[in-house]
Amino acid sequence: MKKSLLSLLLFLFAGQSFAQDLPFSRLLDMTAQELIRQNFTYKFNKNRYVLSKTDVWAGLLEVADTRSYSIILQYGDAGPAWLKVSFTSPRAYHNIMEYVLDSGIEYRETVSERQVKVTFEADGYSVELYREPVNRYKTYTASSDNWAYSRTRDISHEEFTYVVRTGNAATSKWHTKRAKKQERRRNSGRKARSITEYM
Repeated sequence: MKKSLLSLLLFLFAGQSFAQDLPFSRLLDMTAQELIRQNFTYKFNKNRYVLSKTDVWAGLLEVADTRSYSIILQYGDAGPAWLKVSFTSPRAYHNIMEYVLDSGIEYRETVSERQVKVTFEADGYSVELYREPVNRYKTYTASSDNWAYSRTRDISHEEFTYVVRTGNAATSKWHTKRAKKQERRRNSGRKARSITEYM
């Protein structure tokens, strides 16, 4: 299992810097058998394949997490609908941006208080790339009757989310249920729950 995870990581992260394909787009062409061989799990209710890795050592050693990731490949009736990769590796983020710049792709960057969003079109796909800081601090305290000691350690890191949309609609039992629930809510005349629903 470790060998297959390592091969997948090399395939996805390291290989992207010289590949001419859109980063991670090879996953969209994989068959169900190939995905299962790469340790993806099929979630029947949502019609998607999922793979995730958590860096347990980062938490135990109280260091910044740069190895955790998750990959979700959502399907619809016409094939893959979207691919979402969440990761903490700055190198993978720079590989994606390097691909964009080296390919001469026009992109749009939107900066908010907590997030940087890059959007672009490539190989017939619509792509979004998000960068968001995760501020984490660990405080150690020790004291006795005569003294007190406190020290804070910064274990902050950044989280990245990369979304490739194919233009196909996502379909599953879960999506159908959700759409019906939203339709009932719209028809019930209830007040909108967020400001964006008034836009």
